[in-house]
Amino acid sequence: MAFKTMILTPLLVVSLISVCVVLFLAPSIPSSSSQLRIQHLYSQLQDRQYREDSQFSWFPPAYDNRKGLFASHIRLNIIDDENSYTYHLLRQIFKFQDNNMFVSSFVLKILLDVIDLNRLQVDDKSLEDTLDALLEFRDRNLDPGVPGYVFWPQKLVDNVWVSTPSNVYHFVGAIESTPEWMLDIAESFGILLRELGSISGSMRIPADTDGSSVNIALGSFLESHRDQYPEMREKWETVNSDYEGYFKALKRYAYRPFINYNSNSEVNQVLYPEADVIDPRTYMYLHEFIELEESKATEKGEDPELILLSTWMINRSEQIPNLYRMPFETNNVDISVNANGLFSFNSFFLSYPKNRTEPIFDREFRKMYKDITGLLEWGIKEDIVSKRPDLSLTYYPSMFNFYWFVARNVQLIQSVESVPYPEMLESHNRLALVMRNEGTQQILGKGQLTNKGSQMYWKEFLGDYAEREWGEDTIFATALAVNSLLDIWTVRIKKSELRWVKKTPLEVKDAITKGMAYLNAKLEEWMPSLSNAFFSGSVKTFETLPWFYPGTISEMKNGRKVDPKEATLRDVSRDLYYSWKGYVSSAEYRDMLDNQTWFGFKTPHSFSSFNQFKASFPYWSSESMTLALSMLSIAKFDSISQAGSAPPFPEGSFEQAAFQNFSVLPKSPCVHESLDTQAQHHQQIHSMCATSG
Repeated sequence: MAFKTMILTPLLVVSLISVCVVLFLAPSIPSSSSQLRIQHLYSQLQDRQYREDSQFSWFPPAYDNRKGLFASHIRLNIIDDENSYTYHLLRQIFKFQDNNMFVSSFVLKILLDVIDLNRLQVDDKSLEDTLDALLEFRDRNLDPGVPGYVFWPQKLVDNVWVSTPSNVYHFVGAIESTPEWMLDIAESFGILLRELGSISGSMRIPADTDGSSVNIALGSFLESHRDQYPEMREKWETVNSDYEGYFKALKRYAYRPFINYNSNSEVNQVLYPEADVIDPRTYMYLHEFIELEESKATEKGEDPELILLSTWMINRSEQIPNLYRMPFETNNVDISVNANGLFSFNSFFLSYPKNRTEPIFDREFRKMYKDITGLLEWGIKEDIVSKRPDLSLTYYPSMFNFYWFVARNVQLIQSVESVPYPEMLESHNRLALVMRNEGTQQILGKGQLTNKGSQMYWKEFLGDYAEREWGEDTIFATALAVNSLLDIWTVRIKKSELRWVKKTPLEVKDAITKGMAYLNAKLEEWMPSLSNAFFSGSVKTFETLPWFYPGTISEMKNGRKVDPKEATLRDVSRDLYYSWKGYVSSAEYRDMLDNQTWFGFKTPHSFSSFNQFKASFPYWSSESMTLALSMLSIAKFDSISQAGSAPPFPEGSFEQAAFQNFSVLPKSPCVHESLDTQAQHHQQIHSMCATSG
């Protein structure tokens, strides 16, 4: 008990020792070539890959680690009122390791992309170790072969496979035995250990579509490179064999706000129970898009239909109390999760033969595919990630994550000579247009010049408040922004060769060049900050609690109804189920927002900040992810810089303008052709757009 009472001491000692080791032993990055720089970053990445399994120990202090995974940590966004150096240091030091599949899945896929660009050579054993570890995260509660993946490793409890973040549980157990006076001291510094301890019950989560989508994209890459990675591809295929079962599950748990709108509602409720039940926070940020879809259908004289990816692969009725459940027991729609889902679809359909994908690409799936495209297009046009990042980016505090997730869909499709389904071309047209207009505007508008205008950087929110910034996440944000712009504005025409889209604006090339200058300079520093808020829970501030948003279902587990318009926060407990069901008119919903209170509070109409005094929230940070993204941006920039000039683009071809909303950008014939024209000339456009602009 004495050891647990002093839980913070060994963990902080380990963190401080690691900081000192980096300070005194970190070598500088060689700058003789991009390949050497990438290799050096990869050596740092290898230092963050676990070579062996290890068990948690209080003394000597050690974490539970899984061989092959890359390091990821849970941190707290600890905030004071002046953004002092003390709190900057606390944000760096206060952390503990977490074994999850999400970070390592991304890192492995990025490494394979860098290798594919012929900018890195690695030991295949290291890659296989990561894949072996990731395959253990398949949700064992699902039918064999269904590639649904959970965030944490699972343990068998009462015949249920339960997500078990072991390091978190050890830490929470220590918090529970820590004296109240120590917790009070921590709270005076904004370190809300009591709140952190209370989240453990929400971590016994089911498979989610986000981690599962990343896994599908990874497996699709291995399928398309089966000659290069035969053993890895065979391992992945053996564990993830039931594609049809997976895509059926996605449709079963998808969000369908209009499912009770038409005459087939009874049939739909049998096929897709709870499909119109969603987190009140989701309906808040999404209601304008839903209303827009309803208006379009009404104009056509049709019943509205909308199908979007929800986060969790489960219904409330399928949950197992205390063992296998969704946070707040309700599903949600994260716009970044939908972008990752679309990328997994595109990767899958481009990698596997059409005779294997046709049974999947049925009418319902085509509708969901189009609706996800529409959601992403709307989200960018409306700049929803700036207006309500707290709600739209449910699990991704980083808006630059979102831009990159969408941008890689654009490059993936524009870099192939043909696609199996016309909907994929239509999706590319819409996303390429909006990303080369509003998307590019938003990314460039968030960039900041430094070093007398010779460098450009982007930032998120870590350590940036009270008119002071510590640059805690600028390397991560800049790497994402540069990767996004490169994916929007380049075409891959050979295995290791990128070309600019024809007439890529000079402003874009200049921003990319200056962004790379910033990255290279920062990565050469003695101890660069590789921090990020790559992932988080859905609650980040007081305003992001679900009870402050209109809901239509409010009841206790015993069935007793609770009127959210009359209740207060005192009526909120773990036994309360609160959600939104169905669809209401725009006027009715706006009355709920403007004129009614929910558990005693008016609905927050706008986003303030993730940095709120004494309102710390946990987030997942991974230096491994920052290093991998930096490697990817260097590899892409080196490829485009080394590319020779292609034949000139013929004037007058495909005259339709692409940039009517972005006046500083010239018109380009490479974007937004009609679907028929694009399909007819796709191969020609692919080669013609791949010119130096």
